[in-house]
Amino acid sequence: MQGKIALEEHFAIPETLMDSAGFVPESYWPELKERLLDIQDKRLRQMDEQGVAMMILSLNAPAVQAIPDARKANDIAMRANDAYVYWAAGDTVHGGVYRAPVQGGVTETLFVGQRLSDIALDDSNVYFANFPGLGAGSGAVYAIPIAGGPHVVLQSGVTPWGGLTADSTDVYFADNPPQSAYIKRVPKTGGTATTVVSCADSSYCGFPVLRADSQSIYYLDGEGGGVFAWHRSDASTVTVAPPADGTRDLDVNASIVFWTIDWNSPQYNPNPSPAPGLRRTIADGSVSRYLDSASPPILGWASPRADDSYVFYLRSGALVRHVK
Repeated sequence: MQGKIALEEHFAIPETLMDSAGFVPESYWPELKERLLDIQDKRLRQMDEQGVAMMILSLNAPAVQAIPDARKANDIAMRANDAYVYWAAGDTVHGGVYRAPVQGGVTETLFVGQRLSDIALDDSNVYFANFPGLGAGSGAVYAIPIAGGPHVVLQSGVTPWGGLTADSTDVYFADNPPQSAYIKRVPKTGGTATTVVSCADSSYCGFPVLRADSQSIYYLDGEGGGVFAWHRSDASTVTVAPPADGTRDLDVNASIVFWTIDWNSPQYNPNPSPAPGLRRTIADGSVSRYLDSASPPILGWASPRADDSYVFYLRSGALVRHVK
């Protein structure tokens, strides 16, 4: 039977792992320990082998409930809560920034706004931009503490319409005043935003997608569909992928860039070039190749997201996982 949902499954973090040691014979413990600490590797393979489509995970017990020191219990709970999923959603009237535990539970509203950007996370905050649509310069870039508390304005007086990302020190965002567009960065502690990349004199100019790794900021050119990298070390810009009609989104992990090319206007373009699909390259733009495509071409390539082992993406309405 395929498509099963597994309930009452568990995971552990190092601080709670030994709470499970007494529930099995000593000879079983090495196997159980490995399974509890693993979420993305062996567990996913075994789910595929057994036809399990979804697994509802809970932190092993008694864990936090059995720690009498409130401060220590809260610290461990916060570590476990790193498994929250954060997202921004909404339209020009209603929207917000939300989070929910990956194991399921109550969705929390962290911020209410309109025209929200992508979000970025670190160990302390979730970062995002909001443009209420009250004219150029009416938007702002925010940080909300993951541990709780009010949002903090990092930069106001901007028109954030497009991508957003963060590195270890700064938040990068697309600022789109009339007839121009900029990638700007502002310190995570707040301050004056400075321009990293700019374009002007074009109504199509923009930066709809931004991504970051330890060395570069990657962006999608909203006018031509090219993927570019801006290097922090010398402020130079290199072409990662040449402009291509249909390029919509990208992601980067371990200096490997992934991007999707969708099929635009199939009724007028029966033989698209380049072919729709999922592509990858190393960060300097060399060794570029397709990871997935279809013949004849199909619609619906979007939203690549990469972790240390896999890249996930949409393929004609299906969510697909592919080894990097």
